[in-house]
Amino acid sequence: MYKLVKENLRFERKKDPHSAMGIGKQSLIEKWLAEHIITNYEIVNRNNRLEIDTFGKVDLSGIDLVELPNYIQFGIANEFFTLQRSRMVSLVGSPLICYNSFSCSRNFLESLEYMPKIIKGHLYCSNNLKLFNKEYIHSLCEISDYNIFNRT
Repeated sequence: MYKLVKENLRFERKKDPHSAMGIGKQSLIEKWLAEHIITNYEIVNRNNRLEIDTFGKVDLSGIDLVELPNYIQFGIANEFFTLQRSRMVSLVGSPLICYNSFSCSRNFLESLEYMPKIIKGHLYCSNNLKLFNKEYIHSLCEISDYNIFNRT
């Protein structure tokens, strides 16, 4: 004979069930954001990929990151976004669009591949393993020449 077990799980409204139970990719993302004190954000599904849109300053500087975890992909950063003074070797997972400034200075970058495609504020990319010229930057990103700060 089979017994029927009824359980009442309290799921938060408008939240993915995996996330509400503390499992799955969205939960991993939320835990990582909390660990790095990123609080003003929204996780959105774009083209079957979870992206993090941020609405406040994101400061990941000086925390000894080599790269962002593979489950982290920032989408739109509405305020200043910085990854400076770490050990970053790749910008994979960086915002796709920055409506403010983006800084990846003082890392171990040899490439700016995966930098934001659009930066409306300033780009700070100095003191990496390589000096990046404006032509290279423009091949990857839409930004004004006057907003690029790159020196050794």
